[in-house]
Amino acid sequence: MSLWRGSGRAPDRIGSVRLRSRPARTLLPGQGFIGLLDPRLVRDLWRAMGGADVVHVHAGRDLVSLAALAVAALRRVPCVAQTHGMVEPRTALPVRLFDLLYLPLLRRTRTCFVLTEQERRLVARVLGPDGPPLRILPNGIRPGPPEPGPRRPRDPMCCSWPGCIRASVRKPSWRWPRWSTRSCPRPGSRCTARTTDRCPPYAGSSPTG
Repeated sequence: MSLWRGSGRAPDRIGSVRLRSRPARTLLPGQGFIGLLDPRLVRDLWRAMGGADVVHVHAGRDLVSLAALAVAALRRVPCVAQTHGMVEPRTALPVRLFDLLYLPLLRRTRTCFVLTEQERRLVARVLGPDGPPLRILPNGIRPGPPEPGPRRPRDPMCCSWPGCIRASVRKPSWRWPRWSTRSCPRPGSRCTARTTDRCPPYAGSSPTG
């Protein structure tokens, strides 16, 4: 499940995984990807979370993350978050206003995963003593070597921001759960996909470079 912005229609699948996408619409002008959302994605999240045992939100300060955390709270689905370095102490007025809605939702998660000890300290400053337990969970995929030859201009493919959900598996398995979210290891890519085994192949145009 993702937002999509590209030169063509979004594919129905990425690899072997079905893709449900909505156009990336700018609801907060001048805020970059932070202000992107499609209201229909909120409805999609509501429906998907109705059958989930647990929700995993890649949570930054953006509208998709806010929507995903809010839907999880309304659905009363257990929620874990991972901030991926996107939540740090900020003093700008727009951030402080956004945090009035965002931080209470982030504090109610069962656990918040961070990448490093430094990030753990920064998130702890933001959330304060009422925040959830902070657990260090490093990235599981290392970027590969740069592609040989000069880089060619790329059309944007998949704009998938934090807020993807993952339904829990009901029996032990050594494989990634079917609804897992992993970042594409291609350097400079913003493509994020839910997959069982590998990063998705390029489909038509290339991921954002």
